[in-house]
Amino acid sequence: MIRTARADEIPNIYPRGEAERDANSAAALARQLKAGTVKPEWCFVAEIDGRVAGSIVLWTIPGKDEPTDFIMLDTDWEHRPEIGQALLDHAIAESRKLGTNDLGYCLDASPEDPQQTIDAEIRGKLLCDNGFKVTRDGRRWEWCKGDPIPEPDNRLTWRSQAEIGEEPFLALLTEVLADTEDSLFLADVAEYGVRGAAEGLWKESLDMEHEDS
Repeated sequence: MIRTARADEIPNIYPRGEAERDANSAAALARQLKAGTVKPEWCFVAEIDGRVAGSIVLWTIPGKDEPTDFIMLDTDWEHRPEIGQALLDHAIAESRKLGTNDLGYCLDASPEDPQQTIDAEIRGKLLCDNGFKVTRDGRRWEWCKGDPIPEPDNRLTWRSQAEIGEEPFLALLTEVLADTEDSLFLADVAEYGVRGAAEGLWKESLDMEHEDS
């Protein structure tokens, strides 16, 4: 059975019995709820014989009422991958009721919160089997404690939106999008033009939690 998670099950909606992973996942979901990217009624669990056996959560940009993505798709992929299919079916059906036609998912090459993409190959096959396709293939960069910190480049100066307004940002985004190879941005450019795509990207960025300064 797939159902909406109860209040007492949130934010740790799919306990795996692994203390660190469970704590990280619960903290990540709590942050998403606080930011408004997730709603309690968008948190779903699979239940078998009274036990939670999987989870999936719909996600959106803050302030919007229609989900754009799903996160925290998880179950026992080794022994019960069919639960993943049931969760995905449910999330797709619920998102359509809310007016969504397209859903996205971030499939990390190594496990990262809140996705926790253990068994990425199985997840990838599930997505492909259900008509999903890769629209963006990127790499994550990190700085590790102990690594040397580069000397600051004195040629760079930093000015905020509060100081200079939005037009310099729009001009820069317009210039970048005119020569992008990113498939998602290219689709926006084709539909809205370069300037329109830049304005849409900038508005989407401002919808995220931020400070103008």
